[in-house]
Amino acid sequence: MSDFVGYTKRPEPKWPYFVLFATVIIVLLLAFSINSDTKKKQSQTKSTTTIDKTKELAQTQEKKKEETNIIAPQQNHMQKIKDEIKVKEISFTNKINNYHMPTDNISSVSKTKDGMLYCYTKINSPVVPTTIRHVWINPNKEVHADIKLTLIKQSGNIWSYIGTGEKQTGKWKVLVKDVNGNVLAEEDILIKD
Repeated sequence: MSDFVGYTKRPEPKWPYFVLFATVIIVLLLAFSINSDTKKKQSQTKSTTTIDKTKELAQTQEKKKEETNIIAPQQNHMQKIKDEIKVKEISFTNKINNYHMPTDNISSVSKTKDGMLYCYTKINSPVVPTTIRHVWINPNKEVHADIKLTLIKQSGNIWSYIGTGEKQTGKWKVLVKDVNGNVLAEEDILIKD
């Protein structure tokens, strides 16, 4: 017969079952007490919902009055911002350098070069970020491109470009507009054969 050294079978402890049973009882008691509290609150809220609806209606009417009083000053504020946006420089160039500045200032370009034509604009704006648009107009007075640019600094450089390869020859124009469509500046360039 062999003996197992160091091994004895112990009976399972009973206390974990008591703790588990007590926890379940406490959770059930809490659940039923919360449920009865919510039923009481629901009956109270039903009586106050009509009062709340009347208050909400009065508040919405007051908000509408306030909004109509706010709209006119906001329009004046937008006009003031438009007046404060200043175009410091607008020019055409063949290339923009690493410092976001034009490498040259040209008044005409040959379409046979098959290159890029940049419209560079330096703008001061009191409100940033703001949207500025470059509207490229071809010699037939048609909009060729309407490009939205975001100015993220109060004094910033923005530019847009077109390829000159297959463009119509003649006098092109770029309009610099604010978000409301007000023309801030414009510049012409001649694309020739």
